Amino acid sequence: MPIPAATEQPVDTSTAAGKAFFDMFGVFAEIETNLRRERQAEGIVAARRTGIYRDRPSKIDMDAIGDRIAGGRSPTRIAPCSHYSGHNISLLIGNCFPHRKLSASRLAGSVQAFAPLWR
Repeated sequence: MPIPAATEQPVDTSTAAGKAFFDMFGVFAEIETNLRRERQAEGIVAARRTGIYRDRPSKIDMDAIGDRIAGGRSPTRIAPCSHYSGHNISLLIGNCFPHRKLSASRLAGSVQAFAPLWR
């Protein structure tokens, strides 16, 4: 008489033993996911050390956006030239200058001081 596969076993989930059986499957799945995540992170660190793994190059030309802001242009005026929305340009500016809200005129004087953040 052949032994049925694990997926063909009848499991009664209305009992405590059946619920515990499925809970154990969840525990094993979570352990495997965490182990896989750790192995992947270790592999990425090792690959970066050897120069094999590199981050994707940025498509955003922050120097051009910074030059336009230094020229006194607002994010909504920069948007059509850069193929990004004015809202996204404002978010980029906010990420580079998180400590305060800057208008385009106030930002123009600060661009050179914070230029290393854009590279």
